[in-house]
Amino acid sequence: MQAIRKKHFNSIFTFLQDNKFDLRAYDKVIFTDGVVHLYKDFFDAREDKNFEVLEDGQTANVRGYNEFGNTLLVRKNKRYSRH
Repeated sequence: MQAIRKKHFNSIFTFLQDNKFDLRAYDKVIFTDGVVHLYKDFFDAREDKNFEVLEDGQTANVRGYNEFGNTLLVRKNKRYSRH
């Protein structure tokens, strides 16, 4: 069972790398719901400690949309400050 968990965990990161996601470029990478709690020990063992595991998907969605909204607001303010 441990080998299967490790193989699946590694496949997640292979998928992200294959699709050009550089997780080191983010301050915080949030994983939530599903079977993510099964991988907490693997997250803890990784060298890059910018991962957070949330079991409450609703909270994760709110935090994600908050970050997205803040990013849009900063872009909008930069655009209007140039005029």
